[in-house]
Amino acid sequence: MNPIKKENHFNYKEFGKQVKLARNQANLSTNQLGDKCDLDPSYIRQIESGSKLPSLPTFVKICNNLEVSPSTLLKNEILSQITDFDWNELTEQMLQVSPIFHELIDEILFSLIENLTETKRKKENHTKENYPFQLEQEEFGKRFYKAREEMQILTKELAKNCNISTTFIRQIESGSKLPSLPIFVNLCNELHVSPNYLLGNELENKYIKDNQKELKQIHYHMTPMEQKLTTDIINILTRNLLKFIL
Repeated sequence: MNPIKKENHFNYKEFGKQVKLARNQANLSTNQLGDKCDLDPSYIRQIESGSKLPSLPTFVKICNNLEVSPSTLLKNEILSQITDFDWNELTEQMLQVSPIFHELIDEILFSLIENLTETKRKKENHTKENYPFQLEQEEFGKRFYKAREEMQILTKELAKNCNISTTFIRQIESGSKLPSLPIFVNLCNELHVSPNYLLGNELENKYIKDNQKELKQIHYHMTPMEQKLTTDIINILTRNLLKFIL
């Protein structure tokens, strides 16, 4: 039985334009991207033309091989307020404090990351012929459940708002099912959670600058509430510590 009643106005063509733009910026042909993702190049062209949508695991593969975040490719679908955060500004602010104080901030940041982030040790890299990519459904379900609990949204309410069944919500949370890309977007918007968090354990994050390695763990492994708590603490620390050098 199809779990979805309708998929809420996902713009296939606009999504395809974002994939094509990211591919061009990565200087890859459709053949090259298809090879990297183990996909037929004609399928890549169908995605870019707006006639096809990738599954969620395929979407993650495309993100990783284009070295872009899910929020970048979905920027016209995801509510802006759940993805907009100036990590560059926070990084620059941290770099302004003296080395001694920066070390103190790092220790506090690492402690917060250790206690709050949802991370799981990645398996060692293997050849795709022997170990094809599979999105870890159980891990995805755990993150999804945590985000729903944080927002205090009942399964019945979330299912109604996303036009899917409560059974399907439970299947996602148990790790037995994955949503389609349009349903995934609807779920992110209803939970006010970034797609980067729900997919964080699968993202390679090669596009993150070296001076943002710690911050990427906040962005990709913390719920919105945990992100706010951590960034508020770092902001308060840096603002107060900067007084010592001004």
